[in-house]
Amino acid sequence: MTTPHQKTDSRTGALSRLRRPAALTAASAAAAAALVGFAGPAQAADTGIPVLEEIKQCESGGDYTAHNPTSSASGAYQFLDMVWQSTDAGVGYASADAAPEHVQDAAAVELYSEWGTFPWLPSAHCWG
Repeated sequence: MTTPHQKTDSRTGALSRLRRPAALTAASAAAAAALVGFAGPAQAADTGIPVLEEIKQCESGGDYTAHNPTSSASGAYQFLDMVWQSTDAGVGYASADAAPEHVQDAAAVELYSEWGTFPWLPSAHCWG
């Protein structure tokens, strides 16, 4: 099964990460920064996007340090490591649960701006 950032090479059958055009990457980063803002320690992190807030509550109860014991999913939005590592916002953090709240929120906004709710469809019964 492939993720939104993978494709199967028809010659070898191997999976590889899709590369986004630089313009899309820059646009995603700008959108994430504009929508998320950087909440100070006294404020709760919030993306300003209602469906992402619902997803965050569904996936982890809003716990940015959450880690799924049966998969690589971690953080407030339960990013699989392979998806997390495909985000521009997550650069420098091996997994979502190692990143600060504002970085996880920016990565969620980035994915949402590119893929909508597709990355979280398996949990739609909880937030949809």
